[in-house]
Amino acid sequence: AILKDRRARIEELKKQGKKIVGYLSIHVPLEIISGLDMIPFRIIGDIREPVTEADKGLPAAFCPYMRSVLDLAIKGRFGFLDGFIMNHTCDAQEKTVRVLTSFVRFPFVHFLDMPSTVNDYAVDYYRKELADFRQCLEAFAGKKLDDDRLNEMISIYNEQRALVRRLYALKQPDPPLISGRETLEVILAVQSLPVQEGNELLREVIAEVEERRQGGPSKKARILVWGSVIDDPVFLDAIESSGANVVMDDLDEGTKPYWSDVGADGDPLHRLAERYLTGIRA
Repeated sequence: AILKDRRARIEELKKQGKKIVGYLSIHVPLEIISGLDMIPFRIIGDIREPVTEADKGLPAAFCPYMRSVLDLAIKGRFGFLDGFIMNHTCDAQEKTVRVLTSFVRFPFVHFLDMPSTVNDYAVDYYRKELADFRQCLEAFAGKKLDDDRLNEMISIYNEQRALVRRLYALKQPDPPLISGRETLEVILAVQSLPVQEGNELLREVIAEVEERRQGGPSKKARILVWGSVIDDPVFLDAIESSGANVVMDDLDEGTKPYWSDVGADGDPLHRLAERYLTGIRA
C-alpha cells in the first residue's frame, strides 16, 4: 500500500508542518536530518514513466537511473520537497544533481563533498563536511541540533539497521521465508517513511514473516544480487520467476545502507563520518 503512493504519508506530514528533505545517495547522514525534525525521503526513479524530458540536460547514453530521476524532477514529481541533499558518490550522480538543481528550485539545497579515498584524513575531512551540513540545515530549520539529540537519532537509526538484518536472517532457510521481491518492497517502504514509523513497519513485517511455517517453493538456485540501484521489485521478479530464490543482495535498496552501525563512543559527527564513509560498501 505504501509503494502504490510513496508520497501519501509524506503529504500528510507536510500538511502537519513537517519539512521533507529528499536525498539520492545512501551516504547522506539521515540522523542529522531527522534530528532537526525533518523527514528524509529517498528519491528513486520510475521505470514505468517514459523519459521524455531528461534530454534537456543529459545525453541519451547516460546512466538510466539518473536520467529517470532528472526526468521526474523536470516533470514536477519532486515539487513537494523542501530540501534536496546530494553528494559525489559517482560522476553520473554529481553531473545529474548539478543539472537537476538548475531546472528545479528547492528552498534548501546542499552538496556533500564526499572523499573518494578511505583513510584517517578522509574521515576528518568528511567530518568537517558533516559539520557544515549540520550548520546549514540548522539555519534552514531555525533550530539547533545538539549532540544529545544527535546521539538519540543515531541509536534509533542503528535500531532500524538491526531490524533490517533480522529481516534478512529470515531468508536463511531453504526455501527462504521471505522472497527477494517482498524484501525490496519492505526496504522501499521504509525509505519512504519517518524513521520511527519505518521501524514499526519492520517489526510488524518480521513478526508476520516469522509466523510463516514455510516460504515459497524451493528452487534450484539461491542467488545473491549485486549492483547499485534496483528501485523496482519487477527486477527481482524476473530473477525469481526464472527458477531462483534471491536470498541475499548487495544493493542500495537492500543490505548496503543497513549492514553496519554507527559506533557508540566519541564525537557523534566523527562517528557518522566514519560510518558513512567507510562502513558502506561501494
